Amino acid sequence: MNKDEVCDWLTPYRDIKVVIDLDTGHILIGTLLDFSREHLLFDDTDLHDSKKANSTKEVYLSEAYRYGINVNRKQVAIPRSRVLAVAKLEDTII
Repeated sequence: MNKDEVCDWLTPYRDIKVVIDLDTGHILIGTLLDFSREHLLFDDTDLHDSKKANSTKEVYLSEAYRYGINVNRKQVAIPRSRVLAVAKLEDTII
């Protein structure tokens, strides 16, 4: 399997707002700029520790969808090995 085959499934998520569940308990909400075999690069990102939050992940995502992303990182790269799930923010069910 070459690099293009490994990364192809991410192509529909490029340049749109996505939600990433990480194996650390964090969620990332931001625009997927680019990706490689090792990393995903995001712009205008909210890296949120859902374990320390006052609300559930679902409530937090709902608010991000309704009111916009609470940007706390201009750009961030995440190792692909930490990613549990990827979804479009617009697919958030509220």
